Amino acid sequence: MQEIVCHLVDEEVLDFWARVQTALDEENFPLNPIDPVGWVTSGNYMGSDYELKVEEWLAERKESVSWLRSLENPDWSSSLDHPTMGTLTAGHFLANWLAHDQLHIRQINGYKRGYLEEISVQDLSYAGKW
Repeated sequence: MQEIVCHLVDEEVLDFWARVQTALDEENFPLNPIDPVGWVTSGNYMGSDYELKVEEWLAERKESVSWLRSLENPDWSSSLDHPTMGTLTAGHFLANWLAHDQLHIRQINGYKRGYLEEISVQDLSYAGKW
C-alpha cells in the first residue's frame, strides 16, 4: 500500500496532469520523460510516511481537479506525439488518468481482501464471490 500511494502522488503530478497539460498546450509544456519504476528508489517510497503521502495525494488531486475545472473549453482532441505510443490526445490522457486510479483501487481492494482473509479466520464466502 505504501508504494501504491507514493506512486499515485508521482503519477498525479509528473505523469497524468503533466501529460494532459502538454497535450492541451505542447508549445508551452514540453513532454518530459517519466520513470515510474525508478521513482520507487529515487523517491524513497518505502522510507516515506504513509499518512503524509495519502494527504499529499489528496491535496494534489484537489489541485488537479481545480485546474481541470478552471479550463475554459479545452480541446480534448488536441494531441502530442509520444515517443513510443504515437499520437495521443488530451482526452486519452484524461480517461487513462481515471482508469489508472481504478486500477490501483482494485489493487488496494485486493490487498485489503487478502489481509481480511488472513486475519479473520472466517469463511468469507457469505459476502459474495470475490
